[in-house]
Amino acid sequence: MNIENIIKSRHNSGEALSEKVTIMWCARFLDWKHPELVVQLAHRLKTDGYKVQIDMYGTGVELRSVKALSQDLSVQDMISFKGNVSNDEILKSMRKHDIL
Repeated sequence: MNIENIIKSRHNSGEALSEKVTIMWCARFLDWKHPELVVQLAHRLKTDGYKVQIDMYGTGVELRSVKALSQDLSVQDMISFKGNVSNDEILKSMRKHDIL
């Protein structure tokens, strides 16, 4: 399901359109997993006028640079860095997000 479909389904159900679409990313912050692409996605979505909240779970050597990139691209208000959490918490979060 893409963002447009999520927004349309919310509109059809009567849900408030001001509600942000939620995205979850869960992995180690390693260069070959490309966590920077999520930050670049946030920037593009913000530029295109979408309201999204991205929760990034995990830690790793690239975490510091990804946080810095989020500030450089002015999307730190759209991204929450959640760190490592238990598998139970990950499963609960998966149920709450629109896009994984």
